[in-house]
Amino acid sequence: MNNLNNVYQLINLAQKLLVNKAFNQEENLKKALIYLNEALSLKNINYLNLNDKAIFLNAFLMRAKIFLQLGDYLRCINDCNTSEGIDSSEYLIFLLRGNSKLELNKFDEAIHDYEKGILRNPNDPNLFMGKGIAEFELCNFKEALNNFKSAKKRSFSFLSNSELLEMYITMAESYVEGELISINEFLSKFEK
Repeated sequence: MNNLNNVYQLINLAQKLLVNKAFNQEENLKKALIYLNEALSLKNINYLNLNDKAIFLNAFLMRAKIFLQLGDYLRCINDCNTSEGIDSSEYLIFLLRGNSKLELNKFDEAIHDYEKGILRNPNDPNLFMGKGIAEFELCNFKEALNNFKSAKKRSFSFLSNSELLEMYITMAESYVEGELISINEFLSKFEK
């Protein structure tokens, strides 16, 4: 039990660092990562009760998010895979893994993850945004546009970058309408 208390204390320390928007955010991420690494190495998750598994799921997802923010996409994917083994109903697993695969240009795989996430939480606009970007990169402009519009419909304020969404919508609409334009033409059109 003492070992489990240490795990909880380390996870709590990591959470406090992640909430703190101090001067050096990257330093906080790296410190939180140290705490999470230590916490996750202390206990075998196969022997935990459901409440404890929820704590570990949260810790793996926190660490996956840190890996994503630090650009360590393969480790993010690995933690998402572990998280899926703990509780596959958590949509955040698929958002983080999809975002990592998007960064690795694995667009078909990213789409698959975003679709799994949408099945679990059809109200998260970030899942539709990510899926739209992946579809756009694959030149599936109609599907991309549908996803961008779905993201916009779903509580637009939750999106981390609403201007980016508007740019993608405008660009996808121009491709769907057959108006293939250069990126410079597009940017000048958007700035007006």
